[in-house]
Amino acid sequence: MDYPKLRNVEVFPVQMEGRKLICFRDPQRIAENMVFLPQGALFFVSLFDGNHSIRDIQVEYMRRFGELIYSDQIVEIAEYLDQNYLLENERFREYRRKIEADFLRSSIRKPILAGNGYETDPEKLRVQIKSFFNLDGGPGKCPQRPNSPNGLKGLIAPHIDFMRGGPCYA
Repeated sequence: MDYPKLRNVEVFPVQMEGRKLICFRDPQRIAENMVFLPQGALFFVSLFDGNHSIRDIQVEYMRRFGELIYSDQIVEIAEYLDQNYLLENERFREYRRKIEADFLRSSIRKPILAGNGYETDPEKLRVQIKSFFNLDGGPGKCPQRPNSPNGLKGLIAPHIDFMRGGPCYA
């Protein structure tokens, strides 16, 4: 971890329990956890570009702020980001390969927006989808469910959220 490199992640300020923090989030959702660091860490984490060593980061910090930052502090933050798969390194690449292999082996694709864009509970989701038939622009009364022993296994649909595009799904 001599030259830490932050992955291409989203970084934005947040306030939690009265504390100003910086949140790091993986837009690809390979890393599941969001990481929160004190705002003061942002300067040296911005130097996690794979070109600056821990020592280089100490020097840049001293130039900028006139204070010494111990290498242990930088390494601790780098290790924390690494534990959460936010650094670009072999550990992350191995984790990504495992995630991708598991995905390819699986016959079921987990709905990543369940509970966010639509109901998670199957019965509540049925009610939600049925409601789209009677919305403005919908086709009207929901047809009876076909007597198929297999049932619906999946849906390929346009990319629009249910609240706006529900009638087009109906």
